[in-house]
Amino acid sequence: MPQYEYREDSGYQETIEAASDTAAQNIAAQYLRDGDWGRIERTTRVAATVQRAGSDPDGLPWERLRVHVDLQPEEPACTAGEHAWLDGAVWGSGTGVCYTDTCRHCGVRRRVDTGATDTLTGETMRVVEYLPPLEPVEQQP
Repeated sequence: MPQYEYREDSGYQETIEAASDTAAQNIAAQYLRDGDWGRIERTTRVAATVQRAGSDPDGLPWERLRVHVDLQPEEPACTAGEHAWLDGAVWGSGTGVCYTDTCRHCGVRRRVDTGATDTLTGETMRVVEYLPPLEPVEQQP
């Protein structure tokens, strides 16, 4: 089975075995999802490359394949058990829209930008973050 060099942008690397380039990319994506990235406050893109070890039949290095995964922040718990999102302000962000929804039960806000930009590749991505309530929420009996 072919061996591949797996390298994360963080500097971590190891050799993996995979039946094909696609299988190596799938393994790399799973490694990224399973990584210890600490607490994710907002959508965070993590990336790695996989490259077949050695060289191709012509003696040239194999193509580096880029893999990325968007890690999502954990949605905070709602005092009522389940959030009831109320639509808030919407504005353009150049390539997409931004909006902030507020939970009518606990006041937590969810800010979404559908046109955020990956600073490394320039690709458009969707970014989510959760913000604390602006004001204390009155508890209903």
